[in-house]
Amino acid sequence: MVLSSRFPLPLEKGDKLRLFHQIKYLSQTFEITLVSLAEDQPTPELVEQMQSYCDDIYIFPFSRWSGYKRAISGLFKGIPANVGYFDQPKIRQQVTAIVQDVKPDMLFVQLIRMAPYLNEGWQMQKVIDYMDAFSLRSRRRKEQGGLSALFWNMETRLLERYENSVSPLFSRKFIISEVDKQQLEALGVRDIGLLRNGVDTDYFSADDTVDKCFDLLLVGNMSYHPNALAAKYLVEQIAVPLRKKYPKLKVLIAGASPTQTVRDLARDWVTVTGYVPDIRKSYDQARIFVAPIFTGSGLQNKILEALSMQLPCVTTSIVNDSIGAPEDVLKEANDAEAFQMEVSRLLESPELNRMGRSGRKFVEKHFNWGECSKPLDALKEKAIV
Repeated sequence: MVLSSRFPLPLEKGDKLRLFHQIKYLSQTFEITLVSLAEDQPTPELVEQMQSYCDDIYIFPFSRWSGYKRAISGLFKGIPANVGYFDQPKIRQQVTAIVQDVKPDMLFVQLIRMAPYLNEGWQMQKVIDYMDAFSLRSRRRKEQGGLSALFWNMETRLLERYENSVSPLFSRKFIISEVDKQQLEALGVRDIGLLRNGVDTDYFSADDTVDKCFDLLLVGNMSYHPNALAAKYLVEQIAVPLRKKYPKLKVLIAGASPTQTVRDLARDWVTVTGYVPDIRKSYDQARIFVAPIFTGSGLQNKILEALSMQLPCVTTSIVNDSIGAPEDVLKEANDAEAFQMEVSRLLESPELNRMGRSGRKFVEKHFNWGECSKPLDALKEKAIV
């Protein structure tokens, strides 16, 4: 049985993308019952698509307003807001009833958000995919300063305690990157297996017939704070100065749920698309992928997708630490001047296509979903998930 805080489809968030491919891989061996919360009720078409990999699916919608109330009340009990938001008592009772009825041999829990749904009396094997070290993401957010720093300082401390305290509940634990693994180990979490994300290189394959009508591209869920900050930084700190040298430079910002700050970046040379049904078109339309991400945690799927689409990439060392791409595949920059320099070099480089091919070969070798999912083979000791 898989417990998830979000329904895996559509694939517009990193946790959903990861879970979808994990379920797809596990379904080759196991019978899967998916129990999922949902802030938005998935369409029948999306549910039908997941039924290709799941024997049974239970979906429990809840309102964002309810989530916010639970997050606030949880803070007074020492529960991180990131966990309290998803802890819905009525749904928890229903999940308990399903578990007692199905009697799964194993529970696969995605994210610490779903740990409150576990019952101490359950004797089956329990597995958790931490995915990211949420405390690392929160700490980096705190270090950005500003009026919210006080909240993020408190949230970081609560997350650090919670990530460690739930660890003994699980016989197996997974994490997305070595950087996140080191963070959890520093908190006292032991025996964590590395379970990296991959990229579907068959799907994310460049279409050479599409015109390159944008110079710079950033893709991502634009309601996610690090992505929104990156979009603003890309336009104001990188593109605006570069337009003095390249007055025809154009920027594309593509991804679901852009905040008002992101929407306000739009102008005659900056296009903000919002949700794109097929994000490959956005990759195909651009010459260079630029991701000035200084906060967050985990592994940035957008970088893997861009490399698979043969786009030269410029991003921060924080992002590349989890990917490990060499210089001939990806360029690192950690301040505005460095970003401007690397982007300028690429705009004038005759080696763009060669770098794009190197990126494609890199992800084909190191980030194939099948290979990245193989640590899940350790779960095959049981017959039903």
